[in-house]
Parts: sequence; structure tokens; C-alpha cells
Amino acid sequence: MIKGLIDYFIPASISRHDEDIYHRSQLFVNFILITIFFSILYSSISCFIDFTPGIITMGICSIIFIVLLFLFRILGKVEIFGNLYLIAGTIAISLVVYYSGGMKSNIAPWFIVPPVTATLLVGKKSGWIWAVICTILVSICAIAGFLGYVYPMKFNQEWIHIFTFTTHLGLLLIVYAVTLVYESGKTSLMLKIKRRTLEIEAQKEIIDRERIKSEKLLLNILPAKTADELKRFGKTKAKRYELVSVLFADFKNFSHISEQLNPEDLVMYINHCFTEFDKIIEKYNIEKIKTIGDAYMCAGGIPSINQSNPIDVVNAAMEIQEFMKELKFDADIKFEVRIGVHTGPIVAGIVGLKKFSYDIWGETVNIASYLESHSEVGKVTISEMTYELIKHEFNCTYRGEIQAKGKNLIPIYFVNGRKVMSTTPKPLIVS
Repeated sequence: MIKGLIDYFIPASISRHDEDIYHRSQLFVNFILITIFFSILYSSISCFIDFTPGIITMGICSIIFIVLLFLFRILGKVEIFGNLYLIAGTIAISLVVYYSGGMKSNIAPWFIVPPVTATLLVGKKSGWIWAVICTILVSICAIAGFLGYVYPMKFNQEWIHIFTFTTHLGLLLIVYAVTLVYESGKTSLMLKIKRRTLEIEAQKEIIDRERIKSEKLLLNILPAKTADELKRFGKTKAKRYELVSVLFADFKNFSHISEQLNPEDLVMYINHCFTEFDKIIEKYNIEKIKTIGDAYMCAGGIPSINQSNPIDVVNAAMEIQEFMKELKFDADIKFEVRIGVHTGPIVAGIVGLKKFSYDIWGETVNIASYLESHSEVGKVTISEMTYELIKHEFNCTYRGEIQAKGKNLIPIYFVNGRKVMSTTPKPLIVS
């Protein structure tokens, strides 16, 4: 019932979401309802004990407070009506204290209410102002009493204990009302904090999931070490590698095949092949560099340096050819691959600001591409440099020499297969 009465006088314009204004409004309604009750009570007691100043003062105050309460319900200005309430209340307390014995009056403790009310309803600055005002009023009463001023006692002193009782009861109710509103606010605040914490945790989970997705996407574009360097410093430095094996692969008669298939089927077939290529090179710790149309390029020995990359890349190349031999899409469509491998120094790094990619440069790359273009379907063609590094592991056939543009003659070899009983050395990581 009391809560319903309090809610009734809180203006509809004050939202519960604005917790500061809402709780100050609750306090104001609590204070003024308690004050109205005690104004009427004091006025009634004053009639009973024939205390005329009390009847007039508290009767007028009751009317003023009731009017303020209904005006507040309509206008909803806590600061304005809070100050009006404080002015009327302080004047009423001062008059009743004066006519009931000054500092000897049992009404005097009510002077502690205005500063507390002002602080809670209006703010700290207002609280200090009303504290000064009430201190001055109390000091005047005390000094006047000390100088022998005789305050008028307009009621029968035998009933003074009634004022003592009502004063203590009123202060108790005000303290209790403040405590209730404070606890309500604290509970509401804790619930709000809990909700906000849950929202933050949910947002953090979303951010974490998106971060993981972004990192996975970044790792699909860049090597792990390069991606980490880019995240930490916002840029990466190009790096030279002295021993890297570069593999180029492309499809025979791809232009003719593309004319026979619709775009969706063509992309599906290419994707199937390149996806399998990705799986194969991952087994051998080989870094995919890029695809250009039907061309596939990867390199071993980057970004983690190792000495086994020539063997690793040739193993991957042989496995890719085995996969292509077993691959069947359509009786009329046959995908066949040429592969070239060369080993030597390269430079690796990131190029571009947008849609950047990890790439490699150098004559090693050019020669590997040239070997692929001079290879044969189903074969893995390697340079003499690569041959010297893998000949103890693989059976190879000397094919002759080819003339690269602007270069000397390049001896090349076909890789026939692994030698019997040979074992692949474990990669040696060089920091």
C-alpha cells in the first residue's frame, strides 16, 4: 500500500532507467509523506494541549506540503520542489522551536533533517548551504538561551514528553525511509552491474570469437610468424632465405578445358584439386604462396628455415602427381598437371596495403616457373641444384638442358620415385 502510494506520486515522466533521478524522487516522496503525517500529527497534538502556534504553523505546513506533493507529481522537478520543501520545513521547525522553548524544545532535533534532505535530494552543495543555515539557527537559539533570553512556552509543560516521543518517532521513520530507498537503490545498482557484467562478458565472448576468426583468416593468408610480426608491429620486414625449394604446378590445356565447362563446375574442379594440394603440402611443412588462375605455387624452407625442404617439396610434388593420376571427374574432362621445382635463395615478404599477400621473389622463383612450363604431364621436373640435394633419396633421369631466357643452359631431371629402403630425414629447424 505504502509502495503503491509512493509510486503514485512519482511522475510518469521520470524513467526507472534514470536511476539517480528516480531514487531522488522516491526519497522526496518519502520525506514529504512523512512530513505531512507528522505535520498533521503535531497540529492535532497542538489542538489537544492548546498550543496555538503549533496548530497554525503545522496546519499551514500540512497544506503547503500536500500542494507541493501534487505539483511534483505533475511537474516532476526534484531540485525545485526539494528546495521549496526545505524552505517551508525549516521555517516551520524554527517557529515551533521558538514557541516551545528554544534549545530546550524537544522539536529542536528536527534541525538535522534539512541538511540531510538537501544533500540527498539536491546535491552536496545544497547540503552544505542548508547545514550552514541550520547551524546558524541552532547557534542563535543557543546563544539567546545562554544570554538569558526567555522563550515563550505556549503549551502545558506536562505534555512535553509527547513532543519528545513524536520527534524521535519522526526522525526514526525518516532514517528508515532513507535506508529503504538506499537499499532499493543498491539492489537495483547491483542488478544493473550484474546485467552489465553479463553483457560485457557476452560481448567479450563475441569479440574473442571474432578475434579467433580473424586470426584464423590471417593465418590463411600469411605464415604464422609473419602474421604475429604484423600484429605486433603493424608491418613486416622482407627477409632473405638462402635455401628454399619453390614448386610450380599448372594444368595442361586449361584454356581448352575452361571452354568445355560452365564457370561453376570449373571453379568446383579447380577448388577440389587445390584443396587436396593444400592438404599434401601441409603434411610436409610447405608454405602455400598463391594461386594464379590454374597455376599453384608453394615453397619449402620458409618462414621456418630447414635443410630438408628440397626432399619435402619433391615428396609433395610426387604425391600431387599420384593424386592427379587417380582423379576422375568426367570421361570427357581430364585434368593433368605439370610440375617444376628449383632450389635456391629467395626474398620473402608482404606487398601492398590492401588485400596484402605473402610473396616471394628472386631468380629461384623464375627458374621454378620456367621448369614447370618445360615439364611434361604427370612428371616432376627439377633443376640440377635440386637434384644434387635429393639424389640420395630419389631415382632421377637426366633429361638434358634447356635454355632459360637471359640465362645459361640449365640441366634438368625427371624424378622417377623414391629409392628403395631410403628414409626421409627429419626437418632440421634453424633459428
